[in-house]
Amino acid sequence: MLTKPQITNAIKFTRFESKRRITVSLGASNEEPSQSAHGVAFIRSAASQQDPTQRSEWGTGDPIYLHFAVEDTGCGLSANERNLLFARFSQASPRTHTKYGGSGLGLFISRRLSEMQGGAIGFASQRGVGSTFAFYVKARRSDPPVEDVTLTTQETPELTATRARAASAAAMANEKPVDGGVAESVAPQAPTKQPSAPLETATPTANLHVMVVEDNLVNQRVLAKHLRNLGCIVNVANHGSEALDYLRTTKFWTGKQDHGADLDVILMDWEMPVMDGLTCVRKIRGLQLDGSIRRHVPVIAVTANVRTQQVQIAMEAGMVSCFS
Repeated sequence: MLTKPQITNAIKFTRFESKRRITVSLGASNEEPSQSAHGVAFIRSAASQQDPTQRSEWGTGDPIYLHFAVEDTGCGLSANERNLLFARFSQASPRTHTKYGGSGLGLFISRRLSEMQGGAIGFASQRGVGSTFAFYVKARRSDPPVEDVTLTTQETPELTATRARAASAAAMANEKPVDGGVAESVAPQAPTKQPSAPLETATPTANLHVMVVEDNLVNQRVLAKHLRNLGCIVNVANHGSEALDYLRTTKFWTGKQDHGADLDVILMDWEMPVMDGLTCVRKIRGLQLDGSIRRHVPVIAVTANVRTQQVQIAMEAGMVSCFS
């Protein structure tokens, strides 16, 4: 879980680079590290948590430290931008959100989680070269598992007779015997009336045309795959501007009703680069008012912004519903 923000950032910040490589490294040590094998110095906050492995549920094994690092060939950070990382709701610069999206919480949460597990996080970055984010957590060695020793017994006449008696008793009790003389209870089946013809059921989502508007590539692919598994026909957009471009090719657009692409609903993220979800849905409602879009477009917000006030803002912007 802790590596997810680092991997997501590595994917995001290498998206527009000509050289794109992401390397994930794992390691372990008996001693608490002061820096990672990649030369990343770890940073601990003043409010770091007490060592959790001192509690009884962690056992009494020797301490061990697990190391993780994510290295990318992305745009990297300048000296001034590096000073802003790991702060709550803080990003390297205002253009970071505009170009790449995000809320500035991922690395802040990563630092807190690593420290709550007796570890720390750090990074090294150079503008135009790339970044490496590394962290470690503390754990304890566990005792080796007890070997499962299975005793084997040769089949004897007495054992054969025992199996036969178990099978007979199971049959008398209306039970189904299974291998080894263990029986599974089978409830009596009441007679049921068979339908004269098989009933056909329709999947509500079958052939539903959905556009997923999401800048996080992992979330985008997971949601699209899940919808396709449900029978939906899915198109994706990385931000609101791409969503508007696609909308112009659909049957919602005036003049395209006979030969445009099919579209039933839009699932719209809120926080996105280039054009966020609220701006996009406001533009869609404006295009409906001036006649460029000939009928109402259902747009559902799919976002972590689900507080009452945030939901109200989304609905006022033109969303028809909100899901988190």
